[in-house]
Amino acid sequence: MRRIVLLLFALILGVSVSAQKKKDNKDQVYKYVKSYLNQPAPPLVVREWSTEVPDTTGKFILFEVFGTHCPPCWKAVPRLNGFHAKYKDRMVIIGVNRSNARLPQEPHADYYKGVDKEGTTYNALQLKFVPWALLVDPSGIVRWEGSPNDLTDEIITKILKKYKKKKSRK
Repeated sequence: MRRIVLLLFALILGVSVSAQKKKDNKDQVYKYVKSYLNQPAPPLVVREWSTEVPDTTGKFILFEVFGTHCPPCWKAVPRLNGFHAKYKDRMVIIGVNRSNARLPQEPHADYYKGVDKEGTTYNALQLKFVPWALLVDPSGIVRWEGSPNDLTDEIITKILKKYKKKKSRK
């Protein structure tokens, strides 16, 4: 009986510590960025386009803030290229940087990219690190935020389905 009680106590303690670690990690991330989740997006500013200007009318926008000297940002590019190919009819991916410099080791992006030297979105998010991305629905509400390296097809599909713009009936 004593073993069972000790085992249950250890199990409960383990679950409690595990849940606390997850909470602390999220809280720690939000010390370095202002959250806009389920709120109107901050200004998504691109002052100079490195690509053609996308048509965002009626589409979701995945807006990524990245850095030139940022290996985690480079790691996100193939993932974002895949999302661009798969969801381009419903979602526009835009990467924005504070510089138009490009290092040779930076992978080629198939999605839209631009520059905002003033860092308008970067500053609105109060970012202390990159990459960071916002998935904004067609009405301008942020439905997901985080590292683009953490974004999955499952998350995108769920959000696109849940928040798609309702077509008006005539």
